[in-house]
Amino acid sequence: MKTIIFILLAFVSFQSFGQEADTLQINSSTNEIDLGDTDLTLILLPRQHRDYSVTIKFPSDMTGTVQINAENGVMTTSHTYSAGDLPCILTGVRNKFWIKFSDPAGECWIEL
Repeated sequence: MKTIIFILLAFVSFQSFGQEADTLQINSSTNEIDLGDTDLTLILLPRQHRDYSVTIKFPSDMTGTVQINAENGVMTTSHTYSAGDLPCILTGVRNKFWIKFSDPAGECWIEL
């Protein structure tokens, strides 16, 4: 019985381990995102109960790549964007999305 409880607790701990993210609150319509790290970051939008159309632009001199997911913080199946790619347009974003840079020097522009 102790073994079963231990396995269940270990499984719950493992499931929550990958879900944690840094958080960045956006307060204006245009923001430069330069996080300085490669951690998964949760971007919170100004109003919680409103759908947004979010445009994310990638400068031509950006280093590394960017992954973006409006559904959850899992980046394994997310599209990867690189320097000079066409802007990523997310529609119907409720109040948050996740972003992850592959290079700490990566940056992008977010417009609401």
